[in-house]
Amino acid sequence: MNVAAAPSTMDPSGCPPNGRYEYLLQQVVQLNTDLHKTVALSQSLKSERDSLQELTQRLKQDVMRCEERCEKMQEVLMTETEYKVQSDRKHEALMHKWKQQLEIKAREFEVLQKNLAPPKDLDQLRLAIQDELDAADDRAADMHSTDKLRRMELDKETLVTENHKLRQELEEADATKFATQMTDVLGKLTNVDLELKATARQKLREATDDAMRLREQVKQKDLLLVDNHNLHSSKLRELRAELEADKVQFKQKQLDWMDQIASLQLALQQSDESFQKREKEWHLEQAKQVALQSHGDTHTQHTTAALQAKYLEDDLVKLTDERTNDKQSFEKSQAHLQAQLDETLAASFNARRSLADEHKKVADKLTKSLVKAERKRDAYKEKCLQVHERYKAAAMAKEAAAVQLQQLKDQHHIEIQQFLTQWSHAEDSRLSGSMPGKPVVCWCLDMTWQTISLIFHFFFQDMKLDSFLAEIDQYNQIHSPRLS
Repeated sequence: MNVAAAPSTMDPSGCPPNGRYEYLLQQVVQLNTDLHKTVALSQSLKSERDSLQELTQRLKQDVMRCEERCEKMQEVLMTETEYKVQSDRKHEALMHKWKQQLEIKAREFEVLQKNLAPPKDLDQLRLAIQDELDAADDRAADMHSTDKLRRMELDKETLVTENHKLRQELEEADATKFATQMTDVLGKLTNVDLELKATARQKLREATDDAMRLREQVKQKDLLLVDNHNLHSSKLRELRAELEADKVQFKQKQLDWMDQIASLQLALQQSDESFQKREKEWHLEQAKQVALQSHGDTHTQHTTAALQAKYLEDDLVKLTDERTNDKQSFEKSQAHLQAQLDETLAASFNARRSLADEHKKVADKLTKSLVKAERKRDAYKEKCLQVHERYKAAAMAKEAAAVQLQQLKDQHHIEIQQFLTQWSHAEDSRLSGSMPGKPVVCWCLDMTWQTISLIFHFFFQDMKLDSFLAEIDQYNQIHSPRLS
């Protein structure tokens, strides 16, 4: 009979329970393997991110230092250029002023020479005295004229001596005034140099403070990154723990449900056996009733058989209902287990997808930061090349200025020798009684002032160039190991 058939153990998906369990176990093992691979990939990405962050921080610091140094060098260059223009203007004005003062002194000296010079008719006076001496035979008149001539010569020598002393006093006064002015100029230059150094120190101090603030900001960002990483790691550990707990709970529930299924199957088999047994007894009773009817049993036996058959039919209906209820409960428990398994798989898939998205976002951020760091590195190299070119140009300008300064020194030495020679000739000619040395002296003074102005111009320019090149050398000594 169909009622006595064995119950089917197939699930709605068409697979037996043992095959379904093995399939789910394989899925769990595969998910665990994928999770381990994801963790390993996350660790490798984390190490790469840390190395890239360190490289980015170093490149940022180098670029910031280079930018600050370039800004300082540009400010120093602009300041030095402005100071050079101002000093050139002041020097030209000072030279023009000194030249005017020298011209005024020269004119005053000429006026004094004219006032103190002997009369032009000295020879005529001598001839007149000689004529008087020749014409007069009086010895007293002759002695008087001789004394007069001697007194005039003494007056001439006295005037020449006073003129020489006056000239020496004027030269000493001019030299003292020139030395005082040069001392003032050197003092002003020293004050300006000290102010420049103080300004440079102040700017360096401000740059150091800015660097410290930037370091603090970078440190805070690193701490925030570490906190985010720790939070991410803790969330990942929690997800892993939840997944492991779900796996253990799923295995425990699966074992419980397998036990329940086995007990239900055993009860179903027992009910089938009892049903078959009662069915056999009923057939026997039916056979007995037939036999009794064939031998002419009474109506009482027939009634008894009918009651027994009714009781057996009631038992059969009850057993059929129990089997149907057991089958429905089994299907419900199987559907509940399948729903929980689907939920667990969906949760693991969502966790895996979220981890993949987070890893992708981290990889994109690292790629962007690496590209930005490479761009900054290229800009830093370009700025370093520009500084190197400026350094070469400054070095060439320094060499040219040194050569020009040496030429000016040689020329100045030659001019000084010529000046001393001409001065000695002028003094000799002046002492001999003639006055042609005055234009030569003025020309020598003008030439000496021009030479002194050129020497001062190139000397101060060379000092500024030396300070600029010294700063560039210090910058190269600081940054040469990083560039290598």
